[in-house]
Amino acid sequence: MQSAKSTPSTEPKVWSLRTLTLVFYPFCATAAAINLFMVFLLLQALGVPAISPVTALWFGVITGPVLSWMAGKWVLRLILEASPKNA
Repeated sequence: MQSAKSTPSTEPKVWSLRTLTLVFYPFCATAAAINLFMVFLLLQALGVPAISPVTALWFGVITGPVLSWMAGKWVLRLILEASPKNA
């Protein structure tokens, strides 16, 4: 006979904000670098000099933690909103 403690939980495990931030960091840093590089390519039409890809990558590395934290917070809110507990 099985005890009540050995029954599996029906609630899915939700990742923490820290885990989501670490998972999203490479994507957010890369997206920030690509977008900044493309903006400066477009600004060449107005006479603004383009930045190098390395400069754009450094910007992505620096702003990546903040952007990935924001993305993680948004995704965590969506996960919690869609959880069966709130339905």
